[in-house]
Amino acid sequence: IELFNNVIEINPNHLSSFLCRGLANMHTSKYEAAENDFSKVIELDNNNFEGYYHRGYVRGFFLDNFLGALLDYDKAIDNDENHIQSRYERAELYQKNHNYPHAIKDYDELVSIDTDNLDKVFYRRGICNFEFTDYDKSISDYTKSLEISLDPNVLLARAKSYSKVKNYQSALEDFNKSIDIEPSVESYYERGLFWIEFSKNKENKEFLRNAINDLNIVKESDSSIQINGVTINDFIASLLREINFNELNFYEILEVDKSATSEEITKRWKILLKKWHPDVNKHPNSKEMTKKINQAYQTLIDPVKRKKYDEQNF
Repeated sequence: IELFNNVIEINPNHLSSFLCRGLANMHTSKYEAAENDFSKVIELDNNNFEGYYHRGYVRGFFLDNFLGALLDYDKAIDNDENHIQSRYERAELYQKNHNYPHAIKDYDELVSIDTDNLDKVFYRRGICNFEFTDYDKSISDYTKSLEISLDPNVLLARAKSYSKVKNYQSALEDFNKSIDIEPSVESYYERGLFWIEFSKNKENKEFLRNAINDLNIVKESDSSIQINGVTINDFIASLLREINFNELNFYEILEVDKSATSEEITKRWKILLKKWHPDVNKHPNSKEMTKKINQAYQTLIDPVKRKKYDEQNF
């Protein structure tokens, strides 16, 4: 930097020195100084591609100047429409600011100009389509990426998309393949959450046990992880309680004796309903728990249904 300072002192309009000093400032985390140097480059040459490109990078990724960065990237791409890195970075900025349609448009262009890295382009566009909740398109993009390169991260991403469209068998296959290729904390974490989602649709407590097994592996790696606002330890404990909950009879669910009166049943039902309401209880299956509590109440509060239930179960 000192060397470039000396050159600029001798020649205040030496464009290359401002550009090089800007890069040096950027690499030493002096981002505002770097922005000023790149602005000077643009002042000296209004069509300088590198000035716009580097200033856009500094503004977008270090100075939180999203709009300024986009304008710079636009100018850079106007000067070199086939500059691959500019499009990747602009797409990343759009994605970072949840402007997925514009990010997808940049990736559409990259499909044509970055033909050597199509697996990467399809993967990133798939992420945008997923965030934009267009799960069918995300599955299509991930599949195209996997046809080029079998990447466990792409398998994991496609598994999550399959889960969103309730194609659980395909999701499970991708989760398993991803773990077979490269076991990771993230893959076990995501498959653990998948098992919970799967259990809601199949009402199979074995799936909850699978979830516990996966999340225990995650816990061994990092016990500080939180799920739904609680520690992973507490979350696993809640899954164990749910497995036990599924094995309870209606009296046990409502926490009353078999000789309980209608008033006692109603009182306990109200307490439990409040305790398990999804708005206040972040348990992953709080809706299902509430459903079981209501089912138990509706049976036991009705004398005819209660008598029939008692005859069948006791």
